[in-house]
Amino acid sequence: MQSTASALKTRIAQWASAAPILQEVRDADIRSASTATALKNLQGAINRTVSTMPERKISGLVEQQRWFQKIRMA
Repeated sequence: MQSTASALKTRIAQWASAAPILQEVRDADIRSASTATALKNLQGAINRTVSTMPERKISGLVEQQRWFQKIRMA
């Protein structure tokens, strides 16, 4: 029976050898990602979240512009 330390070393070695392959897969997924498809897939979650939020009276644009003005004056 393999000791815990030996089993951990084996597992670490397995992950180390798999890491470059997993990174290639991740990179390929990112390169082939489509923003439109991602938004379509997340539409239900976005709609659900928005439907549970209270309606805002302002957009925040005025507050943003105030912050920009403060930064310019600094």
